[in-house]
Amino acid sequence: MAKSIFDDKAIEPDAAAIAAALGARHPLWERLLDTLVHEHSDRRTAWAYYKKTTGWLLRVQRKKLTICTLLPTPEDFTVVFLLPERAVVAARAADQPPATHPAQDGASVSRFGHAFNLFVKEEADLDGLAALARIKVESA
Repeated sequence: MAKSIFDDKAIEPDAAAIAAALGARHPLWERLLDTLVHEHSDRRTAWAYYKKTTGWLLRVQRKKLTICTLLPTPEDFTVVFLLPERAVVAARAADQPPATHPAQDGASVSRFGHAFNLFVKEEADLDGLAALARIKVESA
């Protein structure tokens, strides 16, 4: 079973499918997109089918830069960040909500940067996402 609630490679999620699948969580999804995309004219989203075990992902992009990736799952929305070292340093220096610290501290590190997941289950979980996105863009 795929991690994403959208697992059929032949069917790219659209607004109606998202609303139906998310149900009561749909307003939180919209708030997440407002925070990461709609408040910035230079950002866009693009759905991508990653692989069978993951399913469909929504990439938040600025030009060719992927800022983060959203994965709608049955329990929450997973926001995946891959930050270069300079962005990690900036994020640690910024006044970030405490909820983002364990994720950053537990990040897997590769030659591409520090990868970590933030799990959005309620409105309070959105705190810090906009700042992390801004830091990623500024460090690119």
